[in-house]
Amino acid sequence: GNPNFSGLFILPALPLALVFMIQSQNLSRKLYYGLSIIVMLWALSVFSSRGAVLGGAVLLGVFAAVLFWQKALRKQLIWLGLILCIGVGFFYIFAPLARPEGLKDTFKIADSNITTRYYVWDLTRRAIVENPIVGLGFGNFYEYYQIHRESLTADQPSFDDPHNLFLFLTVTGGLPFAAAFTAMLFFSFWVLVFKASSGFGLWPAALAAGLVGWAITASFTPVTIPGFLILGLLCLGQTLFTPLENAIDEVGGDVRSQICRRSNAKGRSLTGFTQPVLIKIKIPSLAGTLIKILAVLMVAYSVWFMTAEFLFFHGLQAFFRKDYESSIKFTALAKSFYPLNPIYSLYRLGSEIQSKGDTPEVIEGLKSFYNPHSVLFKLRSANLDFLLFLKTQNQLYAESAIAKVKEVLAMNPNRAELHVRLAYYAYDSGNKEQALTSIKKALTLNPQYFPAWLLYAKLYQEAGEAQKMLYGLEKVYKLYPNN
Repeated sequence: GNPNFSGLFILPALPLALVFMIQSQNLSRKLYYGLSIIVMLWALSVFSSRGAVLGGAVLLGVFAAVLFWQKALRKQLIWLGLILCIGVGFFYIFAPLARPEGLKDTFKIADSNITTRYYVWDLTRRAIVENPIVGLGFGNFYEYYQIHRESLTADQPSFDDPHNLFLFLTVTGGLPFAAAFTAMLFFSFWVLVFKASSGFGLWPAALAAGLVGWAITASFTPVTIPGFLILGLLCLGQTLFTPLENAIDEVGGDVRSQICRRSNAKGRSLTGFTQPVLIKIKIPSLAGTLIKILAVLMVAYSVWFMTAEFLFFHGLQAFFRKDYESSIKFTALAKSFYPLNPIYSLYRLGSEIQSKGDTPEVIEGLKSFYNPHSVLFKLRSANLDFLLFLKTQNQLYAESAIAKVKEVLAMNPNRAELHVRLAYYAYDSGNKEQALTSIKKALTLNPQYFPAWLLYAKLYQEAGEAQKMLYGLEKVYKLYPNN
């Protein structure tokens, strides 16, 4: 998977694993959690995600500051020092697997990836200024980016997210929405730090550090659903723990005397006891019923959604096996379970085109799928139109596909990959002159684009111009000498 996603998922779990290791009474458990920490540090070093590295540094700093604040917990700082040493050692050994120059490559602030990120953030800032209160709307950043991107990003992939969670929430949901989310994080952090400084033990400190590490990492990468689940765990932690003294008062005197005897037998005082105790939260019956209903609905929705994904996966496999009838059945069934995912419709229509051609049902499906107000759907619709041309050899479908790509390019001509797509559409439909014009435009925007040079060489081969053909093939070879 994406190393940035994995770094965001692993990093906040690091301080939690450390607390489990410290508080485990059994040696085998201590070894298990210690080994887990080592594997996490190794994974973070191999991933070499810049956001995770920065988040890890801040996480250790916050954890150390909270522990130092509490005199009774200062002895645990030695574990953070050990983690830091192991982490730095692993980074020097394993980071070159992803970044050949190790630290120098990781913290370089002028490479093309970072320069593009700065540009996308600036474009996001402009969008926020234009729509500060309600934003662009959820899911619309891709559309805004495609229309407003400049030639600087002609050789870069499309961005459907500015790779900064807080900017993303602001640009899509507006400043009030982002402010509410950020306030939730600050409140959770404040409660956890307060509990850590009030004798609640190691757990609140670990959760506070994990929360900060999560927020820093999320400032440099998109956040997937598992990332938000980790955030939910970190925020929920503020409600789960109470000092041992308070828990004893709640459960009664008999338990108090029993715990005191055990504590004295092990040489512990009550005030020095750092093991958290789970408390029972009293919820009004109506609210409790509503929460249970909501939980059941969420579980049902999850099962429903995963069933749709499972069915679609089988449909996707059938599509690539060219078993289009099976693909139609599976993708249609997936859509019946979860009609909100347009990818299901995309592959169902693709399978119907390959299986049935331009039947009235297929044509009606293409019309209902097309959304003239969406860049993304125009391009998907163009793909389906051209697939229908390849199936039927009807030039009208090729012209429709080419027209839709031209509409998108008219909004923003700085997309090299779309000029190449237009060139391939023109070439396959017999218009080699237009194909060559589009290829030259693409290579002007991105001279390193491999598919463009490949078609460039093919066009000049068919035109009988050997020198230009060889020039194109030489470019292809230099770009991919081992292919």
